[in-house]
Amino acid sequence: GNLEGQRLEALIGRPELLLALQELVLIEGGEYWHALARARQPKLGAGWSAVEEATLDMQADETLADVPLEPVPSDGLPQRQVAARPSGRRPLATLLTVGSLAAALLVAVVLWPRGGGSGWGFDRPGLLAADATAETYLDTLSEAAGDFFNKQLATNEELAERLQQFSDGCASLIAAEHQPLDAEQRAWLVAKCEAWKGTIDGYIAEARSDGRPFEAISEDATATIRKLQSALATKADEVAAA
Repeated sequence: GNLEGQRLEALIGRPELLLALQELVLIEGGEYWHALARARQPKLGAGWSAVEEATLDMQADETLADVPLEPVPSDGLPQRQVAARPSGRRPLATLLTVGSLAAALLVAVVLWPRGGGSGWGFDRPGLLAADATAETYLDTLSEAAGDFFNKQLATNEELAERLQQFSDGCASLIAAEHQPLDAEQRAWLVAKCEAWKGTIDGYIAEARSDGRPFEAISEDATATIRKLQSALATKADEVAAA
């Protein structure tokens, strides 16, 4: 899922919290993080480069802070001068590098490979394996979407949680490579997944805020997922007939 704006700002302002976030996501993450990390591996390398550079800058800056002033020679020409810093204040360069380090660590945390996941729907283990025909791949995705209906729900809270897991599975699907599909089929699938995820996320927001009765939101969510299944199955038939 995504971090809310205020929480993201808190993490940027307190880099030490990123370590706790990293540990949490490493333990509780899902298949989505594996797929996202594969899709954005170059960005991960760039993130770690920024971490290393910012760390070196901070070390150098703190080292300079400990260098004492050298006495000024009698001729009035100092061999070296290091300006004293006000006590209790960090120099601007250090503050900037702390911010850079926080941002770089956040990139690393978000893109680091994770395990786990809901274990159903599009996060079903082995679902996105490459050893399948395009037709079978799409049919399997259609069938996997039906996992949503395997749990009885009775409240908006339960519905929001179930839909969030489904949305996370859509994110895994969007980030996956879809090797059994050709370029046109992959583009179609990703575009559809993004649209479906947007609709599902709207139902999640409604359910969490009790914006509508449970029955009404559940009915709309069910219709959306049924249409999703039908679209995938129809695309599989088209691929088979081509």
